[in-house]
Amino acid sequence: MSGAVGGYNKVLEVINNSDLKSNQRLLRNLEKSHPEVATQVRGRVLLPEDLWLLEDKDFSILAGAVPVDKWAAVVTRMPDAAKERLKGNMTARAWAMLEQTLKYDTPPESKIDAAVEELLAAAWKLINEGRIKKPVVSSTA
Repeated sequence: MSGAVGGYNKVLEVINNSDLKSNQRLLRNLEKSHPEVATQVRGRVLLPEDLWLLEDKDFSILAGAVPVDKWAAVVTRMPDAAKERLKGNMTARAWAMLEQTLKYDTPPESKIDAAVEELLAAAWKLINEGRIKKPVVSSTA
């Protein structure tokens, strides 16, 4: 692994300086070529699907930390169970605003990508502040 891509630290450096889609591609490729390193790296990466694994209390904190307009974009990529969970953690008024936004405006892919990145940044901030726990993931992307 060290000779191929510069080792574990190099992979983390690349991931820290890449966008989400690049990280997901990198993790898939790494899983095929170096599964043991992929497992190590995966423990240091946060992907959108990891957020649906948050404990209820932590998910509630994250739901309140992200503006409704960002959730309106992110929700277009969320599984149904995660949408229901989000709805349960929002006020009726906030959920109505989210639905209203989606009813009249389907966000472009670039806006959705940006909102997902902001959601992940908000989650990392809360994790680093000790307000929520990073979910434990057992598999790679």
